[in-house]
Amino acid sequence: MNACRSFRIVFTAAILSLFATSAQAALWTANVLIDGLQETPAVVTPGSGTAVVTFDDTSGAMSVNGTFSGLIGTANNAHIHGYAAAGSPAGVVFGLAFTAATSGSISGNGIIPPANFADVLGGKT
Repeated sequence: MNACRSFRIVFTAAILSLFATSAQAALWTANVLIDGLQETPAVVTPGSGTAVVTFDDTSGAMSVNGTFSGLIGTANNAHIHGYAAAGSPAGVVFGLAFTAATSGSISGNGIIPPANFADVLGGKT
């Protein structure tokens, strides 16, 4: 399951629960897969990883924590892209700290502008 699909599943389940209760702030959590299919355009690579992404729909705070392995070369960059549909190019939203190796960890925090909250919840990040 790609990152956008994972986020959409979490989003759909959360929306259903919002209809059952009064509207209030929520902390959204998504478990995402990291692989070459998430690139635009998609690339074939043995590298993969997983991450947990949290998003606060009141403050716009987003955090990412994950691991990766199997890269052919040393990691040289990591960041979150937004705001576009899966398969469409999008600009960098914020950078992530990463291990400069063929396996390691990624992590970081950023603030999503209020105008883009719906984009995040709609899988466009």
